[in-house]
Amino acid sequence: MDYYCQRCGRIIGETERVCPACGVSQDRFKADEEQKACKKCQQEIPVNSNYCYHCGADQAQYYYQSEPLKKETPQVEKEEQPDQENIFKQIFEGDYDDLNASYQRILKAEEEQRAELQKLKGKVTRANENEKPGLIPSTKLYLKDWFNINKRMGRADFWWSFVGMIGLTFVFSLVLSVVVTGLRSVEPNFANFFLNFMVRVFIGFILIANMSALIRRFRDAEIPVIAIVMVFIPVVGEIAAYILATKKQVVTNNDYTFIDPVREVKKRRKARKK
Repeated sequence: MDYYCQRCGRIIGETERVCPACGVSQDRFKADEEQKACKKCQQEIPVNSNYCYHCGADQAQYYYQSEPLKKETPQVEKEEQPDQENIFKQIFEGDYDDLNASYQRILKAEEEQRAELQKLKGKVTRANENEKPGLIPSTKLYLKDWFNINKRMGRADFWWSFVGMIGLTFVFSLVLSVVVTGLRSVEPNFANFFLNFMVRVFIGFILIANMSALIRRFRDAEIPVIAIVMVFIPVVGEIAAYILATKKQVVTNNDYTFIDPVREVKKRRKARKK
């Protein structure tokens, strides 16, 4: 049986791995080569082919099919999922057996979703996310989760990060003052604008990060998250919120752990793509 060269389209032997005319190696012998469908015969050919090695068709040409070739697709049996419309229909028709079966399928699907979510989150097995909480690791955790409220934050991690952010605020203020002083000697107007802009951005970041950290700390102590509204009460409310943050860890459930399920799903998707 003769085949065609994928590069020049000339006839070559079935077992010839290199075209004697153009000297190109034939990709059809590579098992892991990416495939595409021939524009004429619809058979699978290497993606870099200029010609189909089955029928010799030039892949740069357009071939009209009076009846498009149907590509067979495996039939996958899908379990019928009950929707709201079907459930209402079953109620009105008095078909309570089917209604009960539909309800049981919904409960089963929800249980499977909860089990999968719990598997992603794991369980709380220690007091802090860092095995050894400290100034640097706890501050890194604070910065990494500055906009995250889907997990817990241990007491030691929280207070170490609190101290770390005081230090970072001091460093930020020092660097900003040096930069603004230098700018004022060149562009006084821009220096004032830059100072106001950077201060507002930093304050906004600190407010959001502190609220997120407090919510995670409340989740670890199993304090109702609604308590975060105390932060909006000047002085007294803020002090009360930080006093609550000193409470020890409480674990009566694993609704929230030290793992963010959303972030874990994204990690697994990236790993699959690689």
